[in-house]
Amino acid sequence: MEASHSIVPLLQAVATIAPAMYTGFTFAYSNVVIPPMTTHAPPKLLAKQWLQAYQFAPVFVAPLIILGASSNALLAFYASALTSRAMALYVLAALANASIIPYTALYMEPGINGAGKWKVQELLRDEGFELDGIGQGTSKDTARESAKNWAMTVDMKTIAETWAKTNAWRYVITGFATVTRWNKTLTKRTRVSDHQLSYCKLSLTKASCSAISCCQDCMGNPSWPRLTRNELVTIISDYYVFLTKFYIPPSAIKYPPPGGWPNITAETTKDLGKSELVIDLIKHLPYIASAMASKHERAHDIHYKSEVVDYSILMPENFTIERITDGEESLQEWWDEMEEDKDEDEEESDDEDANHEDNWWNGDNPDHFQMTNMIVLAQGTESGGRHLILDVFKGNIYEDVNECNLLPSCGVEGFFADLREKFEKLDLVPTLSDMYEDEAAIDDENEQQFRKVWREYGWPGKGFRKEEALKAIQKCRERLGRD
Repeated sequence: MEASHSIVPLLQAVATIAPAMYTGFTFAYSNVVIPPMTTHAPPKLLAKQWLQAYQFAPVFVAPLIILGASSNALLAFYASALTSRAMALYVLAALANASIIPYTALYMEPGINGAGKWKVQELLRDEGFELDGIGQGTSKDTARESAKNWAMTVDMKTIAETWAKTNAWRYVITGFATVTRWNKTLTKRTRVSDHQLSYCKLSLTKASCSAISCCQDCMGNPSWPRLTRNELVTIISDYYVFLTKFYIPPSAIKYPPPGGWPNITAETTKDLGKSELVIDLIKHLPYIASAMASKHERAHDIHYKSEVVDYSILMPENFTIERITDGEESLQEWWDEMEEDKDEDEEESDDEDANHEDNWWNGDNPDHFQMTNMIVLAQGTESGGRHLILDVFKGNIYEDVNECNLLPSCGVEGFFADLREKFEKLDLVPTLSDMYEDEAAIDDENEQQFRKVWREYGWPGKGFRKEEALKAIQKCRERLGRD
């Protein structure tokens, strides 16, 4: 899994650069090198110059074509497990690159290339120049008889100009392959639609607004997992560690042993209905132990009424229970509605005046949405609790407000950075058994006291006295009758 993650960016670079370089070189031959030669050089000098340019070409033609075709073919192989569109584009690019070989060997060599070499031999025979017999190669006679007969009737200038025109098809073909490959690389960055924002209309607090702002950078439909497993593990781990510096005990974090959690395998999770990407991730994630056995059952929440799903303690039979996927329902319902609206938009696009680039669902295309790539990181409880669902393939987080609304997707990096900032600014206020987020609630005199306690003990500065602060929060709870 990690090997494919690391090789794909390299393949993508080679698949773009090699055909682009070949296209540039070939374009230069036809439009920069040949025209001055045919304009000023006498026949014999032109013959020598053309032959030298022709014989130099194999130095770059074969390596660049092989690199371009093979890298696109490998990308198509990796894409076969992802999206059919991605695979088709890579196959098309690979075939376009590879087609240069038969075009050159079967059409140009017995045709214009062979005619040019034969003409050079005729012009330079008095200087002792001869081709090395009949066969394949830049110094061999490769021309069919019809090509030789044509070469006898025209001058070297005509042959060079005809060669330039015939050669042009090669840079047109690889240029097409380059554009096809580049089109697959680019990911649309689209605005958040009014339709998507309608899901947030009951949650337009400071928290939801910031979630909307970060979601605009993660909408597109990448051809490859946007983040590797290790990158996702690091992002999530760093957030958990941050919380242990605030209110969660460090001992609550459970780190996987080398090789990952032994209870999470392809066999034990086969009925979970998740992709290999998802299983590989949850096998290597750290988890936060439940606080149910402690005095304050919400003391380990990572968001508002939101508790980490600990996959490391599940037995095989537990992976099949519906409770594990709580939080995915709203996501599925939302995407079903997106699919319906997409179909309606496509029907309307038959109108010649329709705006084909302004469909509301652009960027989060239902065709690229797969529940098999989703995993619930944390489950919300009670009204307003937050379900956190990770799209492992796209590297996006969906935040579902329990009994309320589903917020737009957000890049996992931005999502956890935003949550961290909210805790640092005390826009989210943990109180061991509760957490307050709504600005209106924070303005309440009692809730303000919790914020005051955290700040009095130095949060979020380097001199924060965590243990003293936790004891003070507990006393504040008792004083306010929260226990």
